[in-house]
Amino acid sequence: MNNAAVIKLLTPIPFGSDYDKLTAGQGAELDRVSAAADAFLDGILPDRATRTIGDWERRYGINPAAGATLSSRLAEVVRRMVAQGGLSRAHLIALAEMMGQVITLEEYVPMVCGDAQCGDTLGVEDIRWMWTVRGLTQVGEFARCGVLRCGEALSYPASAVEAVFEELKPAHTLVNYVYDGGDA
Repeated sequence: MNNAAVIKLLTPIPFGSDYDKLTAGQGAELDRVSAAADAFLDGILPDRATRTIGDWERRYGINPAAGATLSSRLAEVVRRMVAQGGLSRAHLIALAEMMGQVITLEEYVPMVCGDAQCGDTLGVEDIRWMWTVRGLTQVGEFARCGVLRCGEALSYPASAVEAVFEELKPAHTLVNYVYDGGDA
């Protein structure tokens, strides 16, 4: 029910066509203000910000690529918000899960005299600065109503997780990405 109909219900006596025009105008204005308020509330949350996406990107220092889809821009804003949480294993796994990837992280420890046992893998000293992300799959992004627009691609590669981890990882570390079905 629109606001003009609600205003008419508030007055039980019919006043005529001039009153109907007045209530129609007031109702239309209330409908417009209500829609603007809903759009404002959507802009407060970064995962639904369509009109305010540029503000969110400026806040997190994001320069979207030319031709970036709205859905990928929204996902990048949310990712940047979540990425401020740290570099723990649990955080990185949760970050990948948010991007649609179920992964495991494998960290390596160099063989140390006194700690090593028969059957342990031999490694080099610098192996402590390496880690492996396993379980990545080549799934794309699904179209969501209200986010995908005409002309935007329906999916893009899952290598976005690689880009995120390369940006977040400490500079002195090396990450190996293993996709389901073989090394990437």
